[in-house]
Amino acid sequence: MRRAKVYMYDKWAGYLTEDEEGYQFQYRNEYREDKNGEPS
Repeated sequence: MRRAKVYMYDKWAGYLTEDEEGYQFQYRNEYREDKNGEPS
């Protein structure tokens, strides 16, 4: 399994994970709750 941190305009948005089933993206709760963040 591989995992990478994903940033959107210098803000840590979440993790992109690759496993045997494919890719999955998981937003961080702090990013989703940020009123100034990009829409998800």
